[in-house]
Amino acid sequence: MRLTECTESGYRLACTEADAAEKLGRLEDLCEELPAQQQKIHEKMEALRSQGKEKSCQFRELMVQKLNNSMLIATLKAHGLMD
Repeated sequence: MRLTECTESGYRLACTEADAAEKLGRLEDLCEELPAQQQKIHEKMEALRSQGKEKSCQFRELMVQKLNNSMLIATLKAHGLMD
């Protein structure tokens, strides 16, 4: 659900400020959480690599999660929503 409307002069709220602040806060939480998740995934993958488990199901699942997160981060950055 959109909380804004696009106008000729920019965007304006189409909801209450409280609703907009709530959703913005959740977006900011996500933007902070993604890099932390990426670091944890990297650490788990390194541990599996050191055990020679690069072909394990767990390693492959972590790789998919890492790629999905990377794509989400890139999209957020492309839209100016993440540094």
